[in-house]
Amino acid sequence: MAGLTIGIVEDVPEMALWMQRLLLATGNPQSGAPQIGRVWVAATVAEARAELLKHRPDLLLLDRVLPGESGLVLVPELEIQGVAWAVLAVDSPDSGPEMSPENGPKRQTVIKPGGGEDPSGGRFVESVGKLLAP
Repeated sequence: MAGLTIGIVEDVPEMALWMQRLLLATGNPQSGAPQIGRVWVAATVAEARAELLKHRPDLLLLDRVLPGESGLVLVPELEIQGVAWAVLAVDSPDSGPEMSPENGPKRQTVIKPGGGEDPSGGRFVESVGKLLAP
């Protein structure tokens, strides 16, 4: 499959599906946006680990609050594998020290679509596009 692979670790099925659809609908060669070929979704850390073995993503979007354990427990494994990652947040991009700019581009916060800050999902798509840009 041509294009970039993105993984989403999100336990709310409706949100995961919306993010997946938004990302798959973006990125055409004429616009210069990154071409996205695959977006996989995992609802738990265990599911994410299984998907990581099958489809190494170019970017992994992690929800912090998941059933059983935080998505952030995957960070050391992602660092070892050299997988770029970002944390999904509901509203504020400055939600904690692990998201500070001095931690580098792999450790950005992406605001989930919907809500007051991004009702249409455009900001979400733009943020992901910036993370994927060369």
